[in-house]
Amino acid sequence: MGLQDISCDFLIRTVWSGLVGCALYTVYLCIYRLYFHPLSSVPGPKLAAVTRFYEAYYNVLWHDGQYLFKTERLHAIYGPIVRISPNEVSIKDPHFYDKIYYIGSGFEKDPAFYSGFGVNHSMFATRSNAQHSAMRASFNPFFSRRNILSLEYAVKETVGKLCGRIDKAVQDKNPFDILHGFKAVSIDVITGFAFDFSFNLLDREDVGKSFCEETEARLGSHWIAMYFPVIHIILPRLPLGLVKVLQPGIQALIDLKGTVGGALTSTVFGILSNPAIGERLHKELKEAFPDPNEELSFLKLETIPYLSAVIKEGTRKYPGLIARLPRLTPPGGISYGQYYIPEGVSISMSAYYMHKDEVVFPEPAKFNPERWIGPDARSLEKFLVPFSKGSRACLGINLAYCELFLIVGSIFRKYDLEIYDTSEADITPVRDYMIGYPMKESKGFRVLARDRAH
Repeated sequence: MGLQDISCDFLIRTVWSGLVGCALYTVYLCIYRLYFHPLSSVPGPKLAAVTRFYEAYYNVLWHDGQYLFKTERLHAIYGPIVRISPNEVSIKDPHFYDKIYYIGSGFEKDPAFYSGFGVNHSMFATRSNAQHSAMRASFNPFFSRRNILSLEYAVKETVGKLCGRIDKAVQDKNPFDILHGFKAVSIDVITGFAFDFSFNLLDREDVGKSFCEETEARLGSHWIAMYFPVIHIILPRLPLGLVKVLQPGIQALIDLKGTVGGALTSTVFGILSNPAIGERLHKELKEAFPDPNEELSFLKLETIPYLSAVIKEGTRKYPGLIARLPRLTPPGGISYGQYYIPEGVSISMSAYYMHKDEVVFPEPAKFNPERWIGPDARSLEKFLVPFSKGSRACLGINLAYCELFLIVGSIFRKYDLEIYDTSEADITPVRDYMIGYPMKESKGFRVLARDRAH
């Protein structure tokens, strides 16, 4: 036997040994995760307990951001706690939310989930709560309620540009793309506020539609990077154009500010689908601002009870982030019912589930501002989490509410709107890209606007 034959035989034996070793390890891992893992007693699909590719199948491989909705169906089968991956449980119980997401929480962000954005050292994705607090401390003054009120004029200017675009549609008797109009306002405000220069999407002919479509694709790529983390190693070696497609990066994170656009879309569609709601809202706005030329203010708009109820209901139906928000269990673990969840296990909950709970919010599919008026309204506040809760809640929540009140107040004081060629299916979130997106075939949300007879 020659040296070449010996080398070939050695290579074959090595490869076979490696394959057998991998097969044995895979069998061992499956048995461990199914029968000996600390989560082995938690109900859920066996395949989800064995591998994350079960999740990847629904989010990437053959579906498109569908695991959140698949998990909702799993909860209907298995109950309020479900094992949705080898080291993660999903809990669908509004009363448990405050045990994880609260000020001073010991539950930290799960890097296995947030690393998909490729911005691990950012305030958004950093795991350590202590490090996050140190980073956030320098930003808090800029996003404080006091500072937002001092910069309210900038929000008003951008809302004024939105009204200018609607005025042009009124003049031309054309439908207006209010979905992207809302997103444009939100993105123009945050870029002007954070970077000292605005993207000025409202000045574009398409009101920023092309920008939003780009960022939608990039947010979806988060799932690819999460399940295949090697992508962050090879990205620097790829052409820049391909990198922009595969990595969400800062532009996609900016579009997370478009969550306000989603809440506005839900709110306005709900109002226009119920004429009585629109008439009552306009009446209260007119009473508060009898002069049609009077400048609306955030502080005064907040005092209008029905407007507040309408905005709360809009953010309930379309929370800012619909995605599950995984947190790592701290030392000492935590119990849920009969199940003990040890340190290092990921627990996730979602505002999407919270806001659809039929016990807390009867008839959750119905747009009903009345639920926020009356003696029981205050008890519902703790279950309203459109921008999450606790130390890791959305930094821009004060700015978000300033936008919501000024935009809804302005357009319903000034215009009579009518839904144009849009169904609820065109705005209902059916794809989870952190924020919710409707079906790909969505026609968007357009309205016909008329100036009101003041």
